[in-house]
Amino acid sequence: MARFGDYLLVRRLGEGAHGRSYLAEPPLRLGVSDEYVVLKVLHRDVTEDEFARATAHLTSIASVLSPYLARPLDVLRVDRSMGIVTEHVAGGSLDAPSRPIGRRDVMQAVADAALGAHALHEAGIAHANITPSNILLGTRCAKLADASLLAVLDPGRTTAGTRAGDSVDLTDPALLLGAEPSRASDVWSLGATLHRMLTGQSLFGVVPDVGETEALRHVIVAPARLGPSLSPAEARVIADCVSDDPVERPLTAEALASRLRSLLLAA
Repeated sequence: MARFGDYLLVRRLGEGAHGRSYLAEPPLRLGVSDEYVVLKVLHRDVTEDEFARATAHLTSIASVLSPYLARPLDVLRVDRSMGIVTEHVAGGSLDAPSRPIGRRDVMQAVADAALGAHALHEAGIAHANITPSNILLGTRCAKLADASLLAVLDPGRTTAGTRAGDSVDLTDPALLLGAEPSRASDVWSLGATLHRMLTGQSLFGVVPDVGETEALRHVIVAPARLGPSLSPAEARVIADCVSDDPVERPLTAEALASRLRSLLLAA
């Protein structure tokens, strides 16, 4: 089997805009009882200064204690490649669950992810990378994983390309226009993620897959449209999340979680 540093790579889990993820066996030095962890190797090379900034950022995230967060366990640099290690959640993710899931499962998972985002927000951290693949399905609750390092590694850049599998349409258009990641932008992404999972569609229809510029232009210019399969209550929550005016969005991710749980109780 291949290795990355002192981690044994068992199998490839998937690939996103920022890196490739593997199921890996952890070294004894990590001191965890879990048989497996997830190791994400970034696509880009990382300098020593960038690695130091990224390590500090990940340490801040790891210090936020919440059952709704998949905490970083380790970070390492091999040659110029950087790997980020997090706990392995056996239930898969919203976009690749290990078992069939229904609408209630989706809403509960997004509510849990919202509470994870709220915990980060209370610590002064914006996640800035909320997608179905980063909402992991645990046995007791869902966990939000893989907070973005983009602002640390590429200051001023809000996307990392739009090749197949990327999720530019899950990013608040305000970020694409240069705004800083915030509570409001994370709430936007939670709403867009919920919409995609409940309808199977993007808020912006078919996003062009012919290059970064065209995809970004489409998302920035096209109006967000809610899918017709949503119930009126679901549509109201998502519309509030993706409002053009951040002031009209739920004030906190915690408030969004509360609204989703109220919908589940009323169903």
